[in-house]
Amino acid sequence: MLNKDDFTFGVEMEYKGVWNSTVTSVLTNAGINAKMIGYSGGHPSGVWRVTTDATVSERYNYSTGEGLGGEIVSPVLTVANGFAELKKVCDAVNTLNDLSITSACGIHVHLYHPDMTCNIAKKVALRYGDFSAYINGFLPRSRRTNRWAQNVVRLKNWLQQDTSNTLYQLGRRYPDKYYSVNLRSLAKHQTIEFRQHGGSTDYTKISNWVKFLMGFTVASSDTSTVGNFSTYSSNSSKAFGEVREILDGFGYKLVYGSRGVWKVLDSDNNFQAMVTNETLFTFYNENTINNLGVSKKRATNKLNENFTTWISQFTNQTTDSLYNQVDPEVESFLQTRTNHFANAS
Repeated sequence: MLNKDDFTFGVEMEYKGVWNSTVTSVLTNAGINAKMIGYSGGHPSGVWRVTTDATVSERYNYSTGEGLGGEIVSPVLTVANGFAELKKVCDAVNTLNDLSITSACGIHVHLYHPDMTCNIAKKVALRYGDFSAYINGFLPRSRRTNRWAQNVVRLKNWLQQDTSNTLYQLGRRYPDKYYSVNLRSLAKHQTIEFRQHGGSTDYTKISNWVKFLMGFTVASSDTSTVGNFSTYSSNSSKAFGEVREILDGFGYKLVYGSRGVWKVLDSDNNFQAMVTNETLFTFYNENTINNLGVSKKRATNKLNENFTTWISQFTNQTTDSLYNQVDPEVESFLQTRTNHFANAS
């Protein structure tokens, strides 16, 4: 399971009504390292980039970054220090009386984790789709059916059938960036982009959303919440890689003994069970592994019900929920938001 403290994140905040040069000046005067940068100007390290965005900017100049309305793009932020910096930015821009947020504006969040894998990234997108009705509940109505952040549930079949072996490959293959969960950014930034949140300069709203996404991603990496193992795919060249990795997620390991017999050990190396090569082969569907037990890279739906039955003796599976691994104070905030939008309907 991913460690929450190892995340880095980035935030893109869209706004209208104020010139980008004015936003840059206000941020700079507040002691923030901010620069107005044109479309092709890159993103210098440690700089809050103020620039144009075609969906919100008017009278814009792509080469200079000037425009009436635009977006503030954060540098890479850490869990330890990034939220304080984000608050400082929000406090500064909220002094601008002419700055406005409309339904055209959005918040985009990028999450990076050093231990991200293709399987985890796809699980994030799949779970987001599964919980989309609940997530919609604490977001504005304008963000529930948005052309720039379509419901990722539409990609469920694609995600289940994809056979990408690297994050770059997964990002390149991902059908489109304009989904609530954008995996295309994996190819360029090695990040997952979340595009659904409505525009805001409210630190409390933005920070709770970022923290929710971190917890949601951690829960997506936890195999104890996986209900269907058939789509799990390993990039390992070791025999029975899927079985090994799933056991590892539950705190066990599969170790070869001798004469075609394997041992299952717990985290303290205590013996728990044994399983033969012959039995391990029965866990896989036909033509998904070779005669050495190594997965075929392009194969899908590898593990079958035999494996699901066998693995149950080692698992203490919990019913998956939207707030698994989400901090209680974040859950409380989002439930309050859900009630707010329900009463406003």
